[in-house]
Order: sequence, then C-alpha cells, then structure tokens
Amino acid sequence: MGSCSQVKHYEGLASLENLELLSFSSNEKTPVDLSQLQNLSHLFFSYSRQIKGLDLLSNLTSIGVGNGTDEYFRIEVFRNYSKLSRLVIGRSILNQGLAFLKANSSLKNLDFTHMKRGFDLEGIQYLRDSLKRLRIMSSKKVNNIQLISELHNLEWLILSDSVSLENPRVLEPLRNLEALTLRGSSYFIDGDLRALEKRRESIKYYNIAHKSHYLYK
Repeated sequence: MGSCSQVKHYEGLASLENLELLSFSSNEKTPVDLSQLQNLSHLFFSYSRQIKGLDLLSNLTSIGVGNGTDEYFRIEVFRNYSKLSRLVIGRSILNQGLAFLKANSSLKNLDFTHMKRGFDLEGIQYLRDSLKRLRIMSSKKVNNIQLISELHNLEWLILSDSVSLENPRVLEPLRNLEALTLRGSSYFIDGDLRALEKRRESIKYYNIAHKSHYLYK
C-alpha cells in the first residue's frame, strides 16, 4: 500500500463505478467515500475513520488492511462481505478476537503480519470449514493458538517469526496439510517430532527450522 499523503481529495472516486481494484493509503484528515464503488472486488488500504462506505462494498473478494482498529473489525461491517475469500491484516490492533469473521463462510486465506499488539485467535473456529491457508508473520504474541486444531480443512500453515506451538499434537487433526512452515521465533516447545515426521510424505512443503531440542527418531 503506497503512501498517498499528497492527495488532497478523493471526490473523483465516485465517478469510477466500474472500478474493481483499489489500493490507497489515506490519512486521518482527508475524507474518502467508497460508497459508490459497488463493483469493487479487491481493496488494499490503510484504515482511517475518514473512510466511509466500507460496509457497502458487498462484492469484495480480497481485502488487505493496515492500521485497522476494532472500529473496522466488527461483524456489522464484515457480514456484508459474503464473497470475501482472502483477508490480510497488517500493523493493526485487534482487541476483540476474530468473532467479527463469524459470517464470512467463504474466507479461504487469512494472513496476519507485523501486528502492533498481541491478539487472540478466539473466533477462528467459525472458519473451520472454509479456511485453507493461515499465515502469521512477525507477530509474536498470539493467544489461543491451539484453536488452529479446529481448522480441519487447513492446507497451509505458515508461522514465521511469530508464535510458538506447545507440541506437534496440535496439528494432528489437520489431515489435509500440504504446507507447514515454522521458522525464527516460531517453533515447537516440546521437541518430540517423531509423530510429525511420519507425515512428511503427505506434507509436500515441509519447512521446519531445526532446533537443538528436536527429536526426530
């Protein structure tokens, strides 16, 4: 999301009714009205209170948001995104968990990156049937990480410089895993990986950084 700090107004957006992709970074002083962009399917933006009409963009399939707050992460907003399949949240504050995603039964890809504070995965179980890929990067304080075990259709789990897992048993219910990454500050506290090693043939992309306490055989 590139900076648009020199843009003085966004009134011209109202005439772009066929626009399908929009990427912008606004500021707290400049009003932005997106309510006329009903055909928008991809939105990448830096959140501010001056942005209006976010709850009216019912055709969105992918969202990338930075600097988001609980004012935006509300079920009253996200229940309107019935087509949403990918959500990337970066440098944001999530104080209320993920219950705001309760109605997003089409969501397949969920990313968290460089979160400003710790956050809670409580509510991710609402995505147990839909979620295919979960990435948590450079976000080290994540509560209730064990809830990933409820994501029985998950195919990709990427943890990089983020939270650690108590032991590999949390992954046992994830029988569809095709890609698994634990690197940097993301690792298994209990280093007994013998059961996980037996699944290496089914996990095509197996990228677990070695730790001295890991036991493989």
